[in-house]
Amino acid sequence: MRDDAPAPNPYEPPKEPSPQKWETSWTQSAELSGSDWAFIVLCSCPAAIVGLIRVFRGDPRGGKMLGYAVLSMFVWGILRGCITAAQQTQHMY
Repeated sequence: MRDDAPAPNPYEPPKEPSPQKWETSWTQSAELSGSDWAFIVLCSCPAAIVGLIRVFRGDPRGGKMLGYAVLSMFVWGILRGCITAAQQTQHMY
């Protein structure tokens, strides 16, 4: 049987392995679970606190959870403002 892989060159020095790259929290697995997402959407302030605790512990999901919780607070605030403004408009009867 013929092997298609080229034979290693005995006169060539061995290749050095590539240096280790720094791993950040974004390169590690930072997938949020379904319960994390429910916690972020329904209880954004406690979710921000949990995300902050995870950041301090070095968990890669902490930063993502904290960011989405703060974003969720802004979205709920805008929604609440729109509903309040709609209720206070005077109707022309």
